[in-house]
Amino acid sequence: AQSVSKLMKWRIMRSAATAASPALDALVLRLVEKSSEGYGPQRLWGSVAWGLSSLCAGAILDRFGEGAIFGYTYVTSGVLLAFFLALRRVLPRSSTKRSNDEFP
Repeated sequence: AQSVSKLMKWRIMRSAATAASPALDALVLRLVEKSSEGYGPQRLWGSVAWGLSSLCAGAILDRFGEGAIFGYTYVTSGVLLAFFLALRRVLPRSSTKRSNDEFP
């Protein structure tokens, strides 16, 4: 019973962590909506960050073993969530209403 509850806890935390990528894409789209910058350059830097993060994760795996990836994932997801919450307070609300068929 204890192992099942532990597994469920990890599964819930992992599910929350997988929401970060679509949330980040939506945030980037919102930020570049009214600027002269395009979405492409923003995604380029997102890809660079992903690559650097993968290198860090690989180094952590080599140093501490396979179990360390769980801690790495949840710590980085927590930092990203805190960043989203802080940025949400800073960003201005969009004053235009969107129709249901518009993205995002």
